[in-house]
Amino acid sequence: GGTVPEITGSLPITENSRMSASVLLNKLYDDLKCDSERENFHKLCEDYVQSWFESSGMDGKLRAIQTVSSLLQGPWDVGNRTLELSGIMESIIALCASEREIDKVVAVEALIHAAGKAKRASFITANGVALLKDLYKKNENDAIRIRALVGLCKLGSAGGTDFSMKQFAEGSTLKLAKQCRKWMCNEMILSSTRRWAVEGLAYLTFDADVKEEFVEDKTAMEALFELAKSEDKTVLFAVASALVNCTNSYDKEELDPQMVELAKYAKQHIPEEHPKDKQKFVVKRIKKLLDAGVVSAVTCMVKNESPALTD
Repeated sequence: GGTVPEITGSLPITENSRMSASVLLNKLYDDLKCDSERENFHKLCEDYVQSWFESSGMDGKLRAIQTVSSLLQGPWDVGNRTLELSGIMESIIALCASEREIDKVVAVEALIHAAGKAKRASFITANGVALLKDLYKKNENDAIRIRALVGLCKLGSAGGTDFSMKQFAEGSTLKLAKQCRKWMCNEMILSSTRRWAVEGLAYLTFDADVKEEFVEDKTAMEALFELAKSEDKTVLFAVASALVNCTNSYDKEELDPQMVELAKYAKQHIPEEHPKDKQKFVVKRIKKLLDAGVVSAVTCMVKNESPALTD
């Protein structure tokens, strides 16, 4: 459940092994026919995670946390339940401050995957943002810095396209996006590290200000399109997500005016559209992407066998 193969006793793997395992686990879970089978699957996963977490010292805890990460990328509701086991979330936060590099990498990757649920994103924002900022600003290892950056990007995008639900101070997401573009364009960095920059950008492009800045950066667009030729499916999914966000191609539910008035009366939160997500801005962004060569990038991605990408 991550990109760290160096843990003692780990099986030999390729860079796609863990994601393939996550996909397989998700398929197995989807194919279960009743609640009792699903509950048994939950228990098997929880027992496995606890067995590693409660034994084998620090390496055992890392294996447990990596397993949770793998579940969060596959059958995510199973992953969410294992994440709520006693001590898991607290250990992830604590390991971010460990002196060992491998502990930090595993912990930050787990935080990135754990922040997918709004309630937990709020917990991590309250308890882990300071740690992530320290790792991003002070650590000398690019592999850790870029993961910490992605963690901040994901937390910063927790409000999705809702303009009124900004997680960070005004301008913070633009600074994060600028750093993502800088790392993404740096060909001196390993492609396995650059893909994290693309993932960070995929989260941040929910923000229309970030979309506008991205389509003005021709070098960044070309770097993204080049990465679209990668065989690494995790990179391709991040590229596709960024393009979907920039072109507002995601499914969007139209609000019923009567329901909006009712929500206002009941003092419920109503999502607010960013001014730069209006149609005239979207059309201009699409034109700039077309001029930069997005068609050839999308063509490369359509040739990929993954339905999640070709859709």
